[in-house]
Amino acid sequence: MGEKMTLAETRLEIIKKTYDRLDTKRLRLERIKDVSCYNYNFYVGRKRLARAVCDILLGISDDDRETEWWIIGNHKPQLLGYSDVEDEILEVVFERRC
Repeated sequence: MGEKMTLAETRLEIIKKTYDRLDTKRLRLERIKDVSCYNYNFYVGRKRLARAVCDILLGISDDDRETEWWIIGNHKPQLLGYSDVEDEILEVVFERRC
């Protein structure tokens, strides 16, 4: 039997389902130029449910092929997943880390 998730963990899983398997090219994320640079780019994400604000996403790219995607919120960034330069599909990481 699995461990019971906290409210924050449950919210994060819901957020992850919102972004899982999205084509990052078609998502047309708006880049926040004032705080972005080189391989560290901030984007305006989706507006979810009845929230008045949109998510803020951070894409950290390496110089090879991969972008690591983070969601900024709850006073600390949370890893969403990864996308590859070729297919640009966001693969969300769902496993819990200790």
